[in-house]
Amino acid sequence: MNNLEKLTPLLTEVEEIKKLRQLVADFNPADGSLEIIFNLPGNKSVRVPINSKVKMRLFSKEVRNYLAEEQLLRQCKED
Repeated sequence: MNNLEKLTPLLTEVEEIKKLRQLVADFNPADGSLEIIFNLPGNKSVRVPINSKVKMRLFSKEVRNYLAEEQLLRQCKED
């Protein structure tokens, strides 16, 4: 297996991460369209809508931070 064959899956994954990151960066939910689902014991779930624009922005920022942290962790494991 040559170097290009080894790199191809990694480059594909990097491109997918870039696309996902761009989607999240552009994420701007409409009012009332964002909710958090809590899974409870006994296969029950509770849906909590996020109606505040400030909370939506904060949540979006947290998602972006989480994805960036996950990417850094993956890079550290590979090195």
